[in-house]
Amino acid sequence: MKATTTLSLAAAFAAAAAFGDATSDATATAVNLAEAIPEATAGWETKLSAGFETYSGNTDKDAVNGRIETQKSDGATVVIASAEGAWEQQETAYVGEDGSVRTKDERTVGNAKFDVNVKERFNGFFVYGNVNGKHDDMSNLKYRFVESVGLGTYLVDEDELKFSVEGGFAYVQEKIGSEKDDYPALRLAERADWKPAWAEGISFYETVAALWDLDDTDHWLIGAEAGADVPLAGSFSLVLKAAVDYNSDPGSGVDKTDRKVMAQLAYSF
Repeated sequence: MKATTTLSLAAAFAAAAAFGDATSDATATAVNLAEAIPEATAGWETKLSAGFETYSGNTDKDAVNGRIETQKSDGATVVIASAEGAWEQQETAYVGEDGSVRTKDERTVGNAKFDVNVKERFNGFFVYGNVNGKHDDMSNLKYRFVESVGLGTYLVDEDELKFSVEGGFAYVQEKIGSEKDDYPALRLAERADWKPAWAEGISFYETVAALWDLDDTDHWLIGAEAGADVPLAGSFSLVLKAAVDYNSDPGSGVDKTDRKVMAQLAYSF
């Protein structure tokens, strides 16, 4: 009995010691991670936003949306990454047995996209690399991935106004409905950011990007967006946007042009 008790006590002390070591290691790891987070996120400017948007073109509907964007400037290098999505519950009308018109939820539809852009500035110019992807139920776009590289310059580069143009080559992979396609493309784009001195804290932007299919020179993809960021209280702001997407060959039964207007509440940190 004494031997059994002694062994049990020894096992308990060994387990306690092992548990203490494990707890100490876990605590040290948590502390290291907590210390690493500020260092890893230092210099990054991040904005979270959510709100509503309304569509016209391939659909005339309203949806809720969300977006995250983060960017960092490190000397001559600028990195901007974003992801966003919108969704809605689509309803279908039908006639019930009593002759009344009713609706039922059919499916959740929406869109999502991401974009990662890296610029390296030198002697008044910059080289860029860009990767983006998109999915859009409204226009029957299952996916579109675009990888591009090129050269650009700032025609205006001041604190109040920045205006850049860029051009390069891209490779597009997409699926519209059941049709898959991939092709090389020429990419042209411009962007303006304006922070007028007379509008304290308010900023405006507009951007246009075009892809010209080099396998089918009648095929163009053009996206344009413009918006304003109006400061509210603290780190909150009101974001208003309008966007137009044009596809010269969108597929059978799909409109060439989609338009949407968005209003979002944003938080920056």
